[in-house]
Amino acid sequence: MTYIKQKNNIVLLILSIYTLTVFIYRDFGIPTSLGIVILVGILCLEFARTKGKLHVNSTSNAFFALCLFQIIEILRSVIMGNNNQILYIPVLLLLSLCVYTSTASNNGIRITIKIWSIISLVLSIYVIIVAIFPQFYYGYIEKLITEYSRQRIDELLSDGYGVAVGGNIIIICYFVAFIILYNLVELLISSDNKNKLLKILLIIIGFVAFLMINRKTELLALLLSAMFVFFIRIGIASVNRRIRIIFALIMLLALTIVIVFILYKTEHLGRLTKFIETVKTNSNQTASTDVTSGRLVLWSLALEIFSNNPLLGIGWGNYQMYVPDYLSINFDIHNAHNCMLQVLCETGVVGFIIFFSLLLYVFNRVKNNSKMLLRNNNLRLLALNDACMAYQLFFIITMVLDPTIYSLIFWCLYSISIIISINCLRIDKFCRKTMDDVSLINIKEKNFYEK
Repeated sequence: MTYIKQKNNIVLLILSIYTLTVFIYRDFGIPTSLGIVILVGILCLEFARTKGKLHVNSTSNAFFALCLFQIIEILRSVIMGNNNQILYIPVLLLLSLCVYTSTASNNGIRITIKIWSIISLVLSIYVIIVAIFPQFYYGYIEKLITEYSRQRIDELLSDGYGVAVGGNIIIICYFVAFIILYNLVELLISSDNKNKLLKILLIIIGFVAFLMINRKTELLALLLSAMFVFFIRIGIASVNRRIRIIFALIMLLALTIVIVFILYKTEHLGRLTKFIETVKTNSNQTASTDVTSGRLVLWSLALEIFSNNPLLGIGWGNYQMYVPDYLSINFDIHNAHNCMLQVLCETGVVGFIIFFSLLLYVFNRVKNNSKMLLRNNNLRLLALNDACMAYQLFFIITMVLDPTIYSLIFWCLYSISIIISINCLRIDKFCRKTMDDVSLINIKEKNFYEK
């Protein structure tokens, strides 16, 4: 088999390594600026090598516009006296440059996915071990991490959540979600039986970790995005293959139900168990506990703030500053737990339309990339792009219940999904332009539809 030499740089790889290991910086007190300096250095070298050439396309332009809009809004908040979001400005500019400059080869993307898979597997196993054997954390890990991380983990564990890394419970959810979605798509699309058992194992271990983390929002988003990609891809297989896939997923679902039942009975589901009991109580109409964990109050507050500032809003990140004017509370509220409503009240109708139009445009471009890869029968790259599409849908769903876009880790992961999608299409175009046989980039499913 002959291979085509493709253009490649290590921007995607360095950005991914930095993002996927950022929790190490936080847990062990290493300045996060160290990784940023390395990434800036790589970008400068790449600029010098390519003489400042940028890879401009509609998706990268939309992402830059999204970042630019947020930067303008943050500067508006700074003028209003809120400097809390100012760190986002250099990071968003840096991520925009990464999207514009990254040229990852097929092999470069595969290496990134392997690193992502290894880190996600290690973190998933860590979550499961700590949930079953808490002494592993208290006896060994607790002594090694910073005081801030210890306090955050103690708070989260006492509230019924799983163990956190980097002082943030959602980091593991975000990392593991992509690997689960990617391996699910691979099982749906690829006819290659190689590593099939490993893919199933990664899905099961990742899902069990998801359950033990006890984050309802991310769990719901994962299930919905997995269902989305399943229903849009199951139809492209032959009847026989479709039957085999459905049978395998039924077996996987049965195993999942058994695992959930065991975790529920052994009280390892924490807040999920409490949520189930609350739903049962409300369904019996014996109580009126808020199953949204107080989000309804925060949402109504966001709408009330918006009604008083409908056109341009109160400024990016200023929601928490307005809460005391509307509510008498004894604890800090930092966000509305709904990105749509918070963006609406902070940027007004104008900002809301601009921000979410760009966000949905990027999602639509990634979806169109999948259509083109499917049309070209490039199923290996289709699996990668579909995973990026499902991952972006995962984030969009979490925005309904959580402050997703107000986290730097989201913007890093979101930009990585865009880079992978852009380069999947670029690799496909390059191979079709250079040679007629796309199998020369090691794609073996040319007869997929006939199997």
